Amino acid sequence: MARILLATHDSGLFEIMAAELSGHGHEVIWAGDGQDAYATAVDETPNLVLLDMALPVFSGPELCAMLMEDPDIPAHLPIHLLTDEAIEPHLCERVGAAGVFPKTHEAHQLRDLVAAITLEEPFAP
Repeated sequence: MARILLATHDSGLFEIMAAELSGHGHEVIWAGDGQDAYATAVDETPNLVLLDMALPVFSGPELCAMLMEDPDIPAHLPIHLLTDEAIEPHLCERVGAAGVFPKTHEAHQLRDLVAAITLEEPFAP
């Protein structure tokens, strides 16, 4: 199963997403701000990082760029930005994010994202 770093200041969002993932055996680590998320990403070696766009200290895009530039972080680490808002067209490419994931989503979308990243079989609905 996957180790997932979920960085958001929204405890409600964390609880929902952690429940969706931990119910399928994934380990979910919470960071409430960009500084804590950076340290956690270096220390915990996650398989996937989900970064809220509006993190305190370092925003999701700022933190993504920092992680991609850090030689201690695997270059292939998938990082997705969490938002329900439209983002500028080339933001993911500029900061090194693998994509954008909606905060408001169906549970199967999150499970399918993790399955694709960890090369697991997709989850049954």
